[in-house]
Amino acid sequence: MGRLIKSAVIGGVVYYLWVAIFGFMHGNEVGVSRFENPQAVFEVLKENTDGSGMYIYPLPSDELEGETSFPNMLRQGPLVCIEYLEGIDSLGSVAIMALIISFLVAFIAASLLQAVQGLSFFGKALFVMFVASTGEVSWHLQNWLVPSYSTALTLIYIANVTIGWFLAGMAMAKWGGVKAEG
Repeated sequence: MGRLIKSAVIGGVVYYLWVAIFGFMHGNEVGVSRFENPQAVFEVLKENTDGSGMYIYPLPSDELEGETSFPNMLRQGPLVCIEYLEGIDSLGSVAIMALIISFLVAFIAASLLQAVQGLSFFGKALFVMFVASTGEVSWHLQNWLVPSYSTALTLIYIANVTIGWFLAGMAMAKWGGVKAEG
């Protein structure tokens, strides 16, 4: 169990650092559109929302008869998907939660890696990358379809996740000490 925890800590820290560096390089802004007048948009959101949350329009429950049926609403647009936060109390708590999530994902990958025998160094790194990034890659591809995230944004998010978990996998293979059982 000690080796699994060591591997999870190493992998989680490496992935977390990669994501932080990527963010500092503004990589997560590729393919993201900006508001022309952000203050006007913020005022409209503040006046027309119940506070922080995910706002999507249209939803199937917005359907009315005739021209405003849900399929027509989708065809005619606009389609809106906004994650609206009125503020974040503490960036530190967000950073700590992100690190904990990275540890948990790395722990799952290390646990599964322990059950696999005969992998080379790069085989272990690739295994961790595939195990750790599959869910997130799937999520990004689904967001590419609806709510239609841009192709550039989708590809940069997928690259960020896969590179980050490959680097974490290399660190786990080198210093994590996880040995295959058997």
